[in-house]
Amino acid sequence: MKKILIIALFAAVILAGCKDESEENFSDNQSFSIVRTGAYSDKGFYAVDEDDCLVCFIDKNSYTSTPLCSKPNCTHDGSSCNAYYEGLYGVYVNDGSVYVMAEEVKNGSMDLYKLSMDGSEKSKVRTLFQTEGEDTAYSAEFIIHRGVGYLAVNWLQEDGENEREQILYRVSLKDDGMDDVFKVKGYSPVIHLVSTDEDNIYFSSSIYKSPSQKAEDEETAGHCYNGKDGSVTDIPVPSDQMFEACYADTVHSMLRDRDMGTMMDKKLEFFASDIDGNNNRSVYKLENVQVAGIFRDDKYRYIEIEDASNSHMKMVDYDGREICDFNTEGKRAMWSDGENLLFRDYESGKFSLFNIETSKETVIEGTD
Repeated sequence: MKKILIIALFAAVILAGCKDESEENFSDNQSFSIVRTGAYSDKGFYAVDEDDCLVCFIDKNSYTSTPLCSKPNCTHDGSSCNAYYEGLYGVYVNDGSVYVMAEEVKNGSMDLYKLSMDGSEKSKVRTLFQTEGEDTAYSAEFIIHRGVGYLAVNWLQEDGENEREQILYRVSLKDDGMDDVFKVKGYSPVIHLVSTDEDNIYFSSSIYKSPSQKAEDEETAGHCYNGKDGSVTDIPVPSDQMFEACYADTVHSMLRDRDMGTMMDKKLEFFASDIDGNNNRSVYKLENVQVAGIFRDDKYRYIEIEDASNSHMKMVDYDGREICDFNTEGKRAMWSDGENLLFRDYESGKFSLFNIETSKETVIEGTD
């Protein structure tokens, strides 16, 4: 059976007349999460509504949510609706258009669609990848940066006795062109897209040196791909740390000692270093906490903690200063624009915006 199983490893959209085609070119310069359940523009957020398989726009001025479809009398519950997608996975904003990544369940393909900002036009751009045989994709990581897509599909290794290859691709948004950017070969190879900066795409790779897949046999590395000249350079990261991101020529990494039986982080420590690997320093540390997710943008880290009594999120800047700590019980973090956090309530399904400066949370009202 052909199958695409997408898992988060760490862990839009306007009615006609609400927005025009002069939307700025928002490059994908943040890595709030691996699964792209949101994106943003200066007017608001573009978010995935998994319950109804819709792409919605959350207006941060009127605090309303609207499906991205301007068809008159549309019920927004089938393929004829421009906002509806079977197997909805990710949403992106680039150069005055909204892009949607969605699975075609019947044929096992992951496809990319393009929408106008008012939801009046919808077209399929291309197929990003297609499952073959019994292969299972457990993580499909895709971003759009400066008008180009970058894709890494991490496949389950059914036969642990043999090595396999993992590839990072540069993907055209105009035709079926797809070029190799980087390859890594080993046991259970994985590539993670972590951040972007100017012309650069930062990513990590990991392999096991033997089929036993013992923790001490895992090798991880950080890399930088320059989209202008096509070069790939290594980013120095200490061997006991995981490459997180690179912002303003500072490399950020993480050391995590987790008890997999209790899912408790015995130690979670964040580091910063110069781009050449020098001046590695600890900037923030937590001990004996159950971390449910770690998200980031180019301003802050958001650390989601599940305590025995409640769920809460610590927001910390990259120098290690705690900005705030707030309750997230019953809510899931979806995206950030550095000023507001977008949440989804598990029970009601409603979105809400948490303003970082005022610590005020506003529930978003839905409209047809």
